[in-house]
Order: sequence, then structure tokens, then C-alpha cells
Amino acid sequence: MGLLSVTPIQYKHLLLVNRESGKSPVMVGPLLVKQKKEKLYSKLLVDFLVDQEPRVKNLCTLETDGETAIFLAFKERFVFLLVLFCAIHLRRYVTGKIVALGIEESETREICADIFGVQVGTQLKERIIEVWETRSGDKEFHLWFQRYKVDVILRHVLKPVHQKAGFVHKNFTTNCVDCVNSMLSDKTDQQPHQLPNFEMKMRQLSQRQRRN
Repeated sequence: MGLLSVTPIQYKHLLLVNRESGKSPVMVGPLLVKQKKEKLYSKLLVDFLVDQEPRVKNLCTLETDGETAIFLAFKERFVFLLVLFCAIHLRRYVTGKIVALGIEESETREICADIFGVQVGTQLKERIIEVWETRSGDKEFHLWFQRYKVDVILRHVLKPVHQKAGFVHKNFTTNCVDCVNSMLSDKTDQQPHQLPNFEMKMRQLSQRQRRN
């Protein structure tokens, strides 16, 4: 069968609040264990969530690290869904592309500042075009960014989009999701497991969280 991948759903237990931080604890929700990162498998997860909790039908915002299959599956079910992509994950991806193109470190910092620095509405696209066209080393990256990433940033990453979703003071990140991923990794000792053993460990983790 080969290695399987896991997509965890996390949520905040709003009935509990940490006295020191004032925040609700992050809980592990349903897990999707799949062979491929395809929309078909993600749709099964979306359908399960709606069947188990009818109030999910009122979902208006989706927070994701940008995985295409998850994004498309939710968007197909919830037509008017506002989707937020994690700024940290996108920055890592964009930086990786810059490094792969061999752009110098000084220009890398300038490009990242252009994209992830102070942004004013849809002026991002026009400002970047004007600036990058004057720097010859950026042209190949500029073409890639124009084709694959600028619309993603405008629709899912810019500060006004996050503010619309209620993130008033900062951009959305998937730190809570990463927290759950870390819990899963610790529980499995960061090693592959046979499916029955993995299922047992996840049930133990869920039971421990409920007790705490």
C-alpha cells in the first residue's frame, strides 16, 4: 500500500480558557488518512464533517496552509467560503523558489520585503511590477510570481482579507495546526506506523486531551 499521509482537523475548545494566556486550548479533531493528496479524499472529510455536525454548513472561513486538495474540496461545498492561506507557509514556499533560481541573498530580502512587508490593498501587484522590472536578477522570479502566486496573495493572504475574517491585528498563520502536527509526531515518535497501531495511538491522544 505504501506510506499514507494524514490531514488533521483542529479546533479550539471555546468552553475552556487558559488562565495565564487567556486562550482556549487546541484540540485534535477528525483525522483524514489518505493515500494521495487528491480532492476526492478531501471531499470525504468535508462530507463527514457536515454529516456529523450540521452547523458546519454555516462555515464562512477556512484556514489552511494552502494544500490544494483541501482548499478545492471545501470551496466546492461552500461556494461563498472566505479562504485564508498561512502567510508563514507561503513565505517559505516563495523563499524556496527564490533560492532555487539562484537569486542573491540581498535581492532575496528585497523581494520578500516587497511581498510580505507593508501592503495596501491591491496596490501590491502594480508596485511589484514597477519595482521588479528595474532589477534584472528578478525577472525570472517575477514571471513565475505573476503567473502562479500574485492572485493567491491578493485573494487569500493580504491583510485586508484577514481583517475581513476577523484577524484585526495580524495575518493568519497555521500555528494551531502546526501545534496539532507536533502532538501527532510526538505520539508516534516521528516514525511510520501500521494503520491499526496509528489508530490506537490517536485514540489514546484524543482520550488524554478530553481528560485534561
